[in-house]
Amino acid sequence: MYIYIMKIKHILIITVAVLALIAVIALAQNQKKGQTPAVTPTPASAATPAPAAVPAPAHNHPHSQNLTPASPHFADSLKKNFRVDPCCASSLDECAKQKPQCHIAKRLNAFVDWLDSMSHHQPITEEKISEMLQTRHASFADPKRYTNDEQGWPVVGDRNAPLTIVMYFSGTCPVCKTNFRALHYEITAGKLKGKTKIVAKPFGAGLANRAIAAAHELGRFSDFMLELANAGGRVDESVIYAIVDRLYLDPQRFTTILGSPELLTRVEAATAEGEKNGVTHVPTYFIAGQRYNSSIDPRWVVDAIELAAETKK
Repeated sequence: MYIYIMKIKHILIITVAVLALIAVIALAQNQKKGQTPAVTPTPASAATPAPAAVPAPAHNHPHSQNLTPASPHFADSLKKNFRVDPCCASSLDECAKQKPQCHIAKRLNAFVDWLDSMSHHQPITEEKISEMLQTRHASFADPKRYTNDEQGWPVVGDRNAPLTIVMYFSGTCPVCKTNFRALHYEITAGKLKGKTKIVAKPFGAGLANRAIAAAHELGRFSDFMLELANAGGRVDESVIYAIVDRLYLDPQRFTTILGSPELLTRVEAATAEGEKNGVTHVPTYFIAGQRYNSSIDPRWVVDAIELAAETKK
């Protein structure tokens, strides 16, 4: 009996070994062919539902609330339906075709074309294009004029130029500095030379604005602003005194002016006047006393100045 049981045990061991060998051979063949072992499908009723697709977050862009781009013919439609007053009391499309051409219509027409071209590359909607056109037209047509004290503040350009632009700025505002650089070129060497001048006034009494005002007291306002524009980044004491060094300003005299109560009072007075005239952000421009409320892209600020120069004649 014992011998019989031992034989059965040996047969079972051999059988298991053979089965194991067959499995190893099959697995090796599958791997060689690049196959993967079959997986028993899960019944549909027991399957875990796939998570819903998560949309990519919108870029931090002023027009990112609605990313539907403008349709191909939207600009043409807008021009045919947008009324231009008081220039010609007709549609933008009709006004632009008149001879002599309406000054406002010509520039609004170009502005719409620019916005339309931007809509193909940036998330700008039809609603936003319409809003920006309306804002620009309202800015051109606004009859209200403001008074800004220009006495004692830096003048860029020909002092005898017939048109005056008052610019409220901040030394910590990147757009203020890049725009100043562009406008400085146009007024001193470009198409606005001899036609207009800028009176620059600080908005806010922080260190950067007081430093710019101190540079003005030393006769180097434009140089200091251009250096700030080229420096980029955060404006702190080390950046300011590096510019003082590059411009060969007397550091002791600069420091004395920077810390003087008289300078602080002047800067605070300029800020208060800006607030009284509705300045809430920088840069803000007053073109011949008219507050400019449209695109702060330098090309369109220059465009508005050119319009003011044309209509002032």
